[in-house]
Amino acid sequence: PALALRAHAVLVAERLVLAAAVVAAGAGTTPALALLTPLLTVSVITQSRMRSRHEFPAPLADGGPTLPGPRP
Repeated sequence: PALALRAHAVLVAERLVLAAAVVAAGAGTTPALALLTPLLTVSVITQSRMRSRHEFPAPLADGGPTLPGPRP
């Protein structure tokens, strides 16, 4: 599962870069980079936080199975 989630994160970043390439073709490199840089940063940080809390929940204190949802 971890490898699949990492692959998805890479695909999301690649799609943002491809969208920026389309913007660069129409508006130029500077506006494309001005959009891509903050969007890519926010996307990577958000995905990391979301996955660490939701996709890989913390194990229970008794060592039993994990519960879905955010970590306490």
